Amino acid sequence: MRAFASLLSTLASFATLGAIAVRLWWSKPRPTPQDTMPDDPPKAPPWLRTAAKWWLILLVFGGTIIFLIVVIYTLVSLS
Repeated sequence: MRAFASLLSTLASFATLGAIAVRLWWSKPRPTPQDTMPDDPPKAPPWLRTAAKWWLILLVFGGTIIFLIVVIYTLVSLS
């Protein structure tokens, strides 16, 4: 079971790095050499940008909840 947990945490880490890459690199508009022309559309397809956005939102809220649980558990165990 420990090996399975390590595998899942590794997969989650890679998924998070992928989501960060999509949001930071592929989602930004590409500038054009001409100032009068509008920017090109982002490189990533819309479904990938949406999936990356929701994965990062889930990660932030999940990490916050886990952090609060650890803090509350620590405070309860110290008292």
